[in-house]
Amino acid sequence: MRVGTFISLGNSHKSFERLLKKVEEFIDELPRPILIQRGHTEFSSKKAEIIRFMDMNAFESAINSHSLIILHGGAGSIIQAVSQQKVPVVMARRKIFNEHIDDHQIDFVAKLSSQELIVSLEMGCSFLDACDHALIIQEKLIKKKAESKLINSLIQADLDLYEKI
Repeated sequence: MRVGTFISLGNSHKSFERLLKKVEEFIDELPRPILIQRGHTEFSSKKAEIIRFMDMNAFESAINSHSLIILHGGAGSIIQAVSQQKVPVVMARRKIFNEHIDDHQIDFVAKLSSQELIVSLEMGCSFLDACDHALIIQEKLIKKKAESKLINSLIQADLDLYEKI
């Protein structure tokens, strides 16, 4: 079973301290081990492995090998997580905090959150509640996928038997 938390701030040249301050506030409550890809945001912690950047293979591996995924609102990172059946917790970068040049991530994150593809930290729930909710939705997706595989196997077995008749 996958364990641990992977946090990624992407590769924007703007700092994203706001997300890492939330992580730091609740770091003792997050599943271990914790891997943080900090990008251009200065951050240190003795409670997590911290790297500045990673290539795409390492990024995909980190998403796959951790149970809880926490991301900035960049489309590429979110799409990568969702494509691996993960439900990431997401905080959009905001222009008002000088985290991005505009606020396009807010609408993107809201749209995906309304479809339960992600859990947005912009929707007013607490950080830990968002993390718990993401893991619950993710578990349901895994269960649904397993049930779908079972049903498909049963249908195929039935078709195989029918062909023998």
